[in-house]
Amino acid sequence: LECTLSLDPSPTSFAWRIALFYSAIFLVLGVSLPYFPLWLQWQGLTPTEIGLVTSVPLFVRIAATPMIGFAADRAQSVRRVVVIAAAFGLLSACILMFSSGVWLILVFFTLFQISSLALMPLAEVAAMQGVREKGLDYGRMRLWGSIAFIVANIGGGWVIATYGNATILPILIGGSILSLAAGWYLPERHERSRKAANKMNWRDIQAALKHRGLLIIMLAGGVIQASHAVYYAFSAIHWQVQGIDGRWFGILWGVGVVAEVILFAYAGRALARIGAVAMIAIGGLGALIRWALMAVDPSFAVLLILQLLHGLTFGATHLGTVHAIQERVGADRAASAQALHSALSSGVLMGLTMILAGRLYGSYAGASYIAMAGLSVIGLVLVAWAARNGWRAETRRGGSGSAP
Repeated sequence: LECTLSLDPSPTSFAWRIALFYSAIFLVLGVSLPYFPLWLQWQGLTPTEIGLVTSVPLFVRIAATPMIGFAADRAQSVRRVVVIAAAFGLLSACILMFSSGVWLILVFFTLFQISSLALMPLAEVAAMQGVREKGLDYGRMRLWGSIAFIVANIGGGWVIATYGNATILPILIGGSILSLAAGWYLPERHERSRKAANKMNWRDIQAALKHRGLLIIMLAGGVIQASHAVYYAFSAIHWQVQGIDGRWFGILWGVGVVAEVILFAYAGRALARIGAVAMIAIGGLGALIRWALMAVDPSFAVLLILQLLHGLTFGATHLGTVHAIQERVGADRAASAQALHSALSSGVLMGLTMILAGRLYGSYAGASYIAMAGLSVIGLVLVAWAARNGWRAETRRGGSGSAP
């Protein structure tokens, strides 16, 4: 089996292996992201404690995720690192199921999140390998993850509404098993010799990040993604307060991800035409509109329409950022660069914003979305700064390929 998996697959086989892995990890995200705060509330945690539990793992991954990415680059084996991380995540979820009390839950949820969230940048590396070597469309591989997210939103919402919040952890355990199985079938990398890989060190990564424009773009994309904090942590809780039936939660999340799927399926030409930076700017503008209107507790009909903007707030921002990194960083540093961006975006920025979200929601409820709209403005300013002062100038000097 090891020999078979190490062979270079055909483009079609490569694309479906990546799609399968995205589907598995997004089944977990599709339940944990919207519904895990309900499990925490069921365990008796306050809004501030929920903000703490959901934010601490994001800070811990600041160190953990880059180390995992760096290990994958040195070993030149994304699949091996994925299997180890997925197995550790499964074990942590099993222990978490029998945990109680804020501190015990915090410890094992952190371990679960470190393992689960580390899979995403590694999936991006594997997918971009297919883009680079086999001419595949990144969005059309990635959209299967979004489709799985919709299935998890709707199916998980129905199960949880029918059988109660106690079912959330068993669902996450099942998804973790699928992630481990799908990770085993990821295609292997063959871009450098093991001897060359072992010579790589952190100076290589520092050199890859010397481009001022790239760092600003990473920060801009991270700030816009961090503006989802109130939505991720408290949307389900707030919708309950508004009197929306729990069976609609999955539909609401699913509508947003449908828009994301459509974007991923058809954004390839638009991305080639307008560029990565403009794509991030579109995401930031969508976020500004979305959160400003969410702050006034819109009706259910308006809320459904606003959810369509998720295709921009998450999808356009994500596409633009991933492709921007690809433009600047060489293949042999891809795992480290994507992991560093993940640590910045989903670690530092999202972690700080999650803590802020817990405090804001406890005091202001839905009006806390106003602060998220403010973050979107900051992201737009950073995008404009990068486009004017860093990105274009480096491109004219021939900086569109691998970093030195």
